[in-house]
Amino acid sequence: MNSDQSEEILQYLQIWRVKAAAASFQPMKASGPDDLKPVALQHIGDEALAKIMNFVKRSMMSSFIPKRWRQMKVVFIPKLGKDNYSVPKAYRPITSNFLLKLMERVINWFLSERVIALPLPNQHVYTRECGQRRRSRPSPILWKVLSTEGKNPSSSASTAQGLSIE
Repeated sequence: MNSDQSEEILQYLQIWRVKAAAASFQPMKASGPDDLKPVALQHIGDEALAKIMNFVKRSMMSSFIPKRWRQMKVVFIPKLGKDNYSVPKAYRPITSNFLLKLMERVINWFLSERVIALPLPNQHVYTRECGQRRRSRPSPILWKVLSTEGKNPSSSASTAQGLSIE
């Protein structure tokens, strides 16, 4: 991450956004291994919230998620209409770690407002080039991410991993 990108994210992370992210969760949503429910952060004071924001900022700037934030509580919910509940795919895993979800939500908003909203060179995954047959192209989001990182999106050596955000 270059210094301009770092500065942009730092400016984006403001207390009111973290409060809005906390407020967007159901108050009594299941807690993670730290037993912290959304209702706790929805009623926390600005001074304590600022300290949490500092942890989030340091995590984002160092591209490192603290080990405790990576710990999850997992509950397996049976999928309706399955014939055989003795196999793992008959269940849907639900993970919970509120601080990580809070950080994820703010990052998602940043990407939605600042990255995805930008005009992209290719709006469609499949394009026709110079009368050639249709061929697969990197998705617009992948194109933007790889271009920002200085990589050639058309190169077969460029790879990326997708994240599921909400």
